[in-house]
Amino acid sequence: MTNRNPFTLVELLTTITILAVLAGIALGVTKLVFTKAHESKNRAVIKMIEIALEQYKTKYGYYPNSATNANPFVMDIVKLDSSATGGEILKNNMWQFFDENFKNSHTKTGQVYVKLTDGTGKQMTCTYVIDAKGNPLIYRCPGLFNTSSFDLGSAGEDGCLGDGGTPINSNMKIEDISKNEEDYKKFGQGDDIVNFTNNLQ
Repeated sequence: MTNRNPFTLVELLTTITILAVLAGIALGVTKLVFTKAHESKNRAVIKMIEIALEQYKTKYGYYPNSATNANPFVMDIVKLDSSATGGEILKNNMWQFFDENFKNSHTKTGQVYVKLTDGTGKQMTCTYVIDAKGNPLIYRCPGLFNTSSFDLGSAGEDGCLGDGGTPINSNMKIEDISKNEEDYKKFGQGDDIVNFTNNLQ
């Protein structure tokens, strides 16, 4: 009596193929779930900031101005010194409209170099809001798209303005986020999550 091999080569290849297909499906579903979770988180953060900006305008009579540049959404800019408080707030002071949980979960601090009007430069620290991928939310006021208020949004999963535009990352200086107006006009396309409708492309 001869012993039969438990599996033939065809059976082994069929099993491996089925496992590979199932693994591919699982990876695709996992990526989709993470993408949807990031999108929901970004929409929630943008909505919270919109509410805070309206409170800011109610208190001060205007929105924080970014001139004609698209910047990270900065909570504050602080002039560095050796004091225990960390320095003097020079711009925005948006902290007052957010709780501690928001500050700890959605912000990042970085060093920036700010050019002053007298031609000198000073080292500053800024705290800016990040999206679910860890990239800065982009803010512009007056907005190019919301001309009476502000543009606000995330560059989405690909981390670029629109499809294939300027890549956004947390290491970029404030003034380097978007130097090219044509690139900024792509913002809101593709997987970007924004508070406006982009009809320019």
